[in-house]
Amino acid sequence: TNNGNLAWENTVDWSINSNNFFNTRIAKLNNGGFVVSNSNVRAIFFFSGTGEFTDRKLLRYPIQALAVSPNGAITALLHEWGNGFRASTTGLSSEGVVKWTAGIDGTITGPNGTLGCCFSSWPVIVRELKQGGSIVIANIVNSQQDYIYVPALLKLDDQGKQL
Repeated sequence: TNNGNLAWENTVDWSINSNNFFNTRIAKLNNGGFVVSNSNVRAIFFFSGTGEFTDRKLLRYPIQALAVSPNGAITALLHEWGNGFRASTTGLSSEGVVKWTAGIDGTITGPNGTLGCCFSSWPVIVRELKQGGSIVIANIVNSQQDYIYVPALLKLDDQGKQL
């Protein structure tokens, strides 16, 4: 909306097949466009500033949250399922090109595209930093101390390197 008036609306076939619309995220890109994600969906949807659907980028896992840095880099916080559960991050360009992937504990993607095994963790939130990069918060499960959650804070630059 623009001052309470509808600016534009659009629909995308085969997009968010979910009743979980409360966890839909919208972020504005520095080119005037928008990106949309939902925690039940493994895709980021790109729209122009006038609402035209321009692209959909699929990621490996559902997107819990996303942030766009001032230079247009996108950081997606993912929720992995499989042998345990893990928070991971994926960095994309403003055009949706995947640039890097990292685990919440700093593990890096191996040559075959999989993350090394790490502690189980739950994604919480990702936010952009004013000077570029992002800050990620997750709860890491400490199974050595009665299975308690330990908050983890990870500060990343726009190339996925830990700061």
